[in-house]
Amino acid sequence: MDPALRGRIDRMVRRITDRPSDGKGALCPMHWNGPTGVRLYGIYRAWASMREPSYVRGLTTWVDEHLPESYVSRSIQGTAPMLTVAELYGDTEIERYGAACRRTADWLLHIAARTPEGTLKYTTGPNSPRFARQVRGDTLWMSCLFLAKWAALSGNRAYADEAAFQLCVHLKLLRDQGTALYRHSWSSERPDRRSGMLWGRANSWMLMGAVELMEVLGSRWTGRSEVLASLVGLADTLAAVQREDGLFGIRLDHSLAPADVSATAGMAYGLRRGVRSGLLPARLLASAKRAEEAVIALINESGDRLLPVLDAGLKGQQVPSSQLSPLGWSGCGEGLTLLMLCERQAHVGLKDRQSGQCMERGGI
Repeated sequence: MDPALRGRIDRMVRRITDRPSDGKGALCPMHWNGPTGVRLYGIYRAWASMREPSYVRGLTTWVDEHLPESYVSRSIQGTAPMLTVAELYGDTEIERYGAACRRTADWLLHIAARTPEGTLKYTTGPNSPRFARQVRGDTLWMSCLFLAKWAALSGNRAYADEAAFQLCVHLKLLRDQGTALYRHSWSSERPDRRSGMLWGRANSWMLMGAVELMEVLGSRWTGRSEVLASLVGLADTLAAVQREDGLFGIRLDHSLAPADVSATAGMAYGLRRGVRSGLLPARLLASAKRAEEAVIALINESGDRLLPVLDAGLKGQQVPSSQLSPLGWSGCGEGLTLLMLCERQAHVGLKDRQSGQCMERGGI
């Protein structure tokens, strides 16, 4: 493993888990919610890549303490931590993890609120009327990916069928008619049913969710060819709207919109993972690399996120390091960045192993 990349992954894990090597406390508290779900999955991916025992110990300690919350915090966003619980169950077969996964999957399949189209309504907690009639792309990664993973672990095809249906209908409802991009939300209360801007992070959720769902669902399910075409179209369009400095904007249809480091990390993760899995063409790896390098350049040695002070830095221009200021992480940014770094390592490691195998056969 690249020592510099390993160091970045380790610093990010330690910032999240409140075990920092530099003596600073974690920048984001860990509660049972969507952002925590992204962070937990990032730590799990770091453990899968580096096999550092302290990572999985930290995960299991946190999950064991907070797992009872999964029974009372029923929501789409609150399902996100269950993705890591499912991974831990697959590794350990600990029954309390399996029981929580079964209850959550059954809630999603039979109880969670839906629109007349059958789409899961986006919710952030047991009582979230503000989003009661909305559909959002976050749902694909926050809930549907868990459902697909649990289908693979449990052997229950009904969960996989529901995850595939949700993927297809989310792509249909949220797709912008004028581009291959996706709207932030769909609302049954609006005459045109569409609301929200072409939000950068919403498109990263759509990209990440579609890539990982297609990996888990396999090659035989209704609507796969249409979903794959939509996925490639989204990825190509993202590469076209990417800024010269490698970052993506908060809005993808406005060149002067502020840069979004979290969205950029999510794009990099989804693009590289899609290429590695064979779902996306290799030409998109260049866009993933540019996004990765842009995000890495905005993280200092302490793990702080940096943003340009000058407006020029938000318009695709290069900004000297002296004009960057440290900021705390917020929302899903830490987890998305950790996923990006781990996927970069996984892809590099895969290519290294393949090169070694070719050398053994005399291919290089």
